[in-house]
Amino acid sequence: MTMLAYKNEINEYEQIKYEFDRSNNVGNSKTAKLSQKIMFQLANGSVDISKSALQFMLYTINFVAKDGRIYSTLEEIKHALNFQNKTLVRVITELKELNLLTQKNEFLYSKFHVVVGKEKAEESYVRNLKAYTSPAVLNLNKNELRLFLYIATRGIINGVVKKSTVESLYSNVTHKGVNYIDSYFSLASALNVLISNDLIEVFIEGQVFKKSNVAAFMPTLHAYCGYQEKARKKRMSKIKKHVIGFRINPVLSQKENIRPSEAARREIEYYADQNGFFHTQMRPETIPIFIKNVQDQLFDRFGMVGVEMYRQALVTYFSTEGDNVIYHDLYADENSSKAINTMVDFFLLPSIIKVIAAAASSVPSKDEIVMYFKNKENLLALVDYFNEKASDNHLILLDEALEEVNVLLSDLVKTVPTLNPTENSWFLLQAKTLKIYKTVNYKQSLLSTEFQKRLVRQWAKEGLFTQKHLLNAVVKTLKSKVVFLPKQQFKDAMNDININTKSIKDDLKSKESIEEKKERLLEQALKITNEPIKYKF
Repeated sequence: MTMLAYKNEINEYEQIKYEFDRSNNVGNSKTAKLSQKIMFQLANGSVDISKSALQFMLYTINFVAKDGRIYSTLEEIKHALNFQNKTLVRVITELKELNLLTQKNEFLYSKFHVVVGKEKAEESYVRNLKAYTSPAVLNLNKNELRLFLYIATRGIINGVVKKSTVESLYSNVTHKGVNYIDSYFSLASALNVLISNDLIEVFIEGQVFKKSNVAAFMPTLHAYCGYQEKARKKRMSKIKKHVIGFRINPVLSQKENIRPSEAARREIEYYADQNGFFHTQMRPETIPIFIKNVQDQLFDRFGMVGVEMYRQALVTYFSTEGDNVIYHDLYADENSSKAINTMVDFFLLPSIIKVIAAAASSVPSKDEIVMYFKNKENLLALVDYFNEKASDNHLILLDEALEEVNVLLSDLVKTVPTLNPTENSWFLLQAKTLKIYKTVNYKQSLLSTEFQKRLVRQWAKEGLFTQKHLLNAVVKTLKSKVVFLPKQQFKDAMNDININTKSIKDDLKSKESIEEKKERLLEQALKITNEPIKYKF
């Protein structure tokens, strides 16, 4: 188990961000991407939109969370796009009117994205290219930008050349194509600008035109289409279609030129700042694990409800533990972090216990998450997830929570008709729970069944089926030995710090063990001979 300490100088932020982006493989985690369907409608003129609104979308997509929440401040957006206040206000209003943006509390929410991951996406998407926020693209006029996006939304995948006709790319009395380009010459000029800026390649009768030979593009296109530029006379057929090919510059879609989503890091940063500690003191590799091991799994099973469950657990964890989160994260290796385990074990799963109990009860609820799980199939899916993740503590606490709302596991088992008990999530939960109750086998005959149940439930409340006492000891030791240092002192300090979990466990040997505590509680219980049920834990 490797223990790491990280510097807290603010000027180290960019290095930490770089390490995060490098470790956050875009293809492995589900992130928001521009919707191909929406972007094509905007690019082909089906929906009229301002250049500034398009720029807003192209910039903010990199900060869009799965549920659409945009983790970019208005000041940041204004600075990046060189907007004035009134421009940004107008853009937000425009996008809301087009139903591409909503607002809830202090956050803006995208409605122009889809969520995709490594597997084949259910909806088509446009990859987040660095080029979209480059000076070359930002300086295009409105029609040039839309034409570039038209080409990008048709030909971005694997650099495939897309076939089209010149006549389908503009509209006039004779031809009905892209409606915002009103003539052949306007189209030719726009294509020439895109080629000159190294954004696209155009193919004409076997020739490819790119920035290096752009001077030959216009003469070749005019000759091919029968347009005489000097005489300003068109010798173009009203019937014949002139086939060309196009694609965005393949370099723009190479892996190193794809922008990894920053939404997950920004969400961690936002809530860390809200709770008084620097997210840059966490290991860069921890944040992708938060997403892949927790948020992605919840999203896969429960959609946006799962994302909200993750977010609520994260917020509660940060607000409760504060800078302890940093020390939890030091208790880690390359593939896991105690920060993630702590959030799941002590914040996510306890919240799921409350949701399952509320959803299983007959009492109506206005809570959106509970309402979602009032559906029988959704609730069974949540119980499946709980069975996979829960410790013995959680299983017992859920049984108690159900009993408190007058629901018995034995009754829930009967709600799922199946010939195979292993296909019944409630049955599996009940079987695991009954097995734990049987752990009270010391002088068992002297204790009533009800008292044994109460005893096990008290153990669960005290966390005796986990090792939270070890985590607390680790954090305490780390705080006494680990100092967050500036970069120049970091290397020397690491050589002097020798912390490992074995030494901490050795320090705990002199303290009461879990089994010793169980036995002590049993001995206390056995001394009460008259009314053991009244014994209070």
